[in-house]
Amino acid sequence: MAANGDQTQVTLAWSEPMVNKTAVTEYQYSIDDTTSWKTVDGGASATYVSFDNSTSTTFYVRAVTVNEKGETAQIVLDRPGTVALEPAAALTTSPSVGDELTATLDDPNVSDWQTVAAIWQWQRKQSDAPAWTDIDGTRFLGTNTNRYTLTADDVDCQVRATANYDDGAGTTTDTAASAATAVVVPTNRAPVIDPTSPATPSVNENTTAVGTYTATDEDEGDTITWSKAGADSARFTLGAQSGVLAFTSPPNYEQPADVNSDSVYGVEVIATDDGTPPLADTLAVEVQVTDVNEAGTLALSTMQPQVGDTLTAALHDEDGIRSTDFAWYAVSVRSGSSADAEPMGGPNGLSPDIVDLFPYGVSGVVGSDLVGFQIRVEVSYTDAHGASTRGTKWTEPVVGPPGAPTLSAQAGDG
Repeated sequence: MAANGDQTQVTLAWSEPMVNKTAVTEYQYSIDDTTSWKTVDGGASATYVSFDNSTSTTFYVRAVTVNEKGETAQIVLDRPGTVALEPAAALTTSPSVGDELTATLDDPNVSDWQTVAAIWQWQRKQSDAPAWTDIDGTRFLGTNTNRYTLTADDVDCQVRATANYDDGAGTTTDTAASAATAVVVPTNRAPVIDPTSPATPSVNENTTAVGTYTATDEDEGDTITWSKAGADSARFTLGAQSGVLAFTSPPNYEQPADVNSDSVYGVEVIATDDGTPPLADTLAVEVQVTDVNEAGTLALSTMQPQVGDTLTAALHDEDGIRSTDFAWYAVSVRSGSSADAEPMGGPNGLSPDIVDLFPYGVSGVVGSDLVGFQIRVEVSYTDAHGASTRGTKWTEPVVGPPGAPTLSAQAGDG
């Protein structure tokens, strides 16, 4: 008795034409019992019998003459074994040199693999080759499990495991083979970020450049692409090819925008190659934004004061202000454009006609005696860095209140 290729039928054949010197009139078989017998069509010729290959099947066969039924012979169907490979992903995704494959043999006729010896053999072939070739040194006598580590000789080949064993059923030894792996590829080694790359760089506030990151890859021809991740990654740009890390906008030390609000921005720079599978190296970077001494600004509530206006000076410094000292002056003549403001720390301008116009205050009311005068405010202060700074601001000439008459003289008037 033998199974055909699709393993859902078997061939039954008899070769004895006589039973106790009496001609055989028919041949019969029964499946899994000895009560329901079927006659083989065609006498002693072979026939196919369909059966359920998912369960264990026992065939009973006998020959029948006109006088008697022959002895019953019992045959257990030798169902095929299977070999599975792990990891299963190796069957569809190219495994790499150095990967370990595990082959496991399963046979429904075997209940105790400790009693069965399997002869294992690993094989390889080019994907377009017609036949498999045994891999030297991989023939192994064992039980139902075997392992093999892929080598450089397997590159561009498919690999499979075969097993020869006797499951105790049928009349011949069994052979089972696993499915073939996908084509084996060389080992992909991960890129390595330059160990000297700064992990804790310091950057002055109001600037954007952080640094350039580099990586190497031992696999010739691999292309490295940079990407970023981390809590504050949205605050940065990172060149995919250049590895240049920069803030998207200049950070302000006094107004931190990092998740911890401590002016330490966390970002991961990631170097990924294009090997199979792609591999990456990651560096956690903490960018410390440092405080710098920033120039303050001085502003007036109006640059064109009128009689009766309250003129107020406003001082602002991002670094913070510890102490201030304001001084106000009135000047009747000033060279240059009277509307130009001198920068913080600039010259004091011309000698004033009126000193201590608004004594020690940040504001004062413009009186009618100041019509035609320009008002100058000077401030001396110390910022949070301890730096002493002076600033000056000028107004346009003071004018009378709204609706006040203006007098002018022209040449030739009597």
